[in-house]
Amino acid sequence: MNSILVSEQQIKLLFKIAMTEDVIDFVKDNNLVYSKCKYNGETRFISSPSEHLKIIQRWIVDNILVQKSISDVAHAYVREKSIFTNARVHVGNKALLKMDISNFFDSIPITKVKEIFLSLGYNSAVSQVFAELCTNNGYVRQGFVTSPFISNIILKDFDDKLINTLKKSCYSKYEFKYTRYADDITISSKYKVKSKLKEIEQEVMDILEVSGFSANLGKTRLIIGESPKKITGIIVKESSISVPNRFKKELLKELYYCRKFGVTSHLIYTGNYGKLNYIEHLKGLAMFIKNTDQKFYESVISQISELDLNS
Repeated sequence: MNSILVSEQQIKLLFKIAMTEDVIDFVKDNNLVYSKCKYNGETRFISSPSEHLKIIQRWIVDNILVQKSISDVAHAYVREKSIFTNARVHVGNKALLKMDISNFFDSIPITKVKEIFLSLGYNSAVSQVFAELCTNNGYVRQGFVTSPFISNIILKDFDDKLINTLKKSCYSKYEFKYTRYADDITISSKYKVKSKLKEIEQEVMDILEVSGFSANLGKTRLIIGESPKKITGIIVKESSISVPNRFKKELLKELYYCRKFGVTSHLIYTGNYGKLNYIEHLKGLAMFIKNTDQKFYESVISQISELDLNS
């Protein structure tokens, strides 16, 4: 593909972008930015690309970005990996360090994105256009189809450096496990080594800085002990993982009220009457729980299927 696309004009023809239109302006015109208030009161800005831009970005993912390798420790946006596989790596470990990368997507500049395409053999002009189609105002944005893949590619160097750091003689005997789920960094050991994890915390911050990122210090957590720990929203125990009990309680409560009062009456009472895909919502909740509790799933899925929306 890189031997065929050699000019901006070819890319515009391929993606049906007007020859007279600037690519940066095209992205801005095909992107809606909205704000979302986070639980801590901070505001996060999310990009919502138009269908046209989504198709272009999906093409870039499927035909170009998939050629780049990512680290095995990355569990987000990776086929057959999830928050569950991320958490399962740390089962039984007694020392845990959790860190968060600050302004994750917004910290990746267009220059680094361009380097990805250059590394695959595209010329400078074509690489620049591809980079512009994957960014807005000079940076990667949350909500773009390409952003998850680009972030894993960019973070591979960070991942590799941290993996090699944990192999140092001063750390290797503690058998540290490292995973990354998007901007969530998790490092754990079966040994209660608080002092070593404090050292590693500084190592992580140093490597992040060299890589062009920084840690969100307000989210750093160092946990020592054998009690259950929460990693990417999943409860990690001595020999297993589970979803928080609130999900099971919510599902059982919904089923109870649907059986007692009827689905329609329950939805009217809760202000959700007319809500689309209510049954699918319950099935989705059951499927989420199934990842850690097959027996519970089997006990509720038939009850969900038997619900009558007209009752």
